[in-house]
Amino acid sequence: MATEILQKLNDNTVYLAYITLDRMMQYEEFMEFVEESKYPVSWCAVCTENGISTAETENKNVEPYFRADNLGFQCVPDHSSMLHWDREKYPHLVLWDESEYGTDAWYDLEEYVKKESYMQEHFVSMLRYMAEQEKFLALMEGKNSSALMAEVFLSAADYVEQNGLMVYGCVAIADKETILQMNENAAVYEIYVEELR
Repeated sequence: MATEILQKLNDNTVYLAYITLDRMMQYEEFMEFVEESKYPVSWCAVCTENGISTAETENKNVEPYFRADNLGFQCVPDHSSMLHWDREKYPHLVLWDESEYGTDAWYDLEEYVKKESYMQEHFVSMLRYMAEQEKFLALMEGKNSSALMAEVFLSAADYVEQNGLMVYGCVAIADKETILQMNENAAVYEIYVEELR
């Protein structure tokens, strides 16, 4: 049925393909999958709380479970920033920091993004950085919820530091033909598609 729906996509349109994998993959395994398949993946979704017991689950004797928080990161270094930040506190906050690497470090950076240790540090830095952006969180979540959102980011950072990067999904920018190929891959469980605008 999914193939029939995907067959109806427009041949001349570019889509965002939200891909759920058939299982969680360690980050480096995921990057091998992307490289071998040559899929145009740009972002990956990371497990940030699988099996974490909370006070709520402990009180009700509920088994820990996986809940997707839609937290992840770009897994390709396709942009830079001249943002100033505490580089000791948030190492690799921006993947391609032109002031640190210069413009000639692109090929080295392409190798760095394949390494879990490098990307784990990047993702944890992003999560901890976001947790401290009080004005932004208040704007996005409202004053009453901003502390809760900060806690989500901090809890996710702690989890990733302890458990590494486990990828359960990704986003690709692709045409109909590529999406149909992805749909046939045994590692792909499900694809949701929307037109890139």
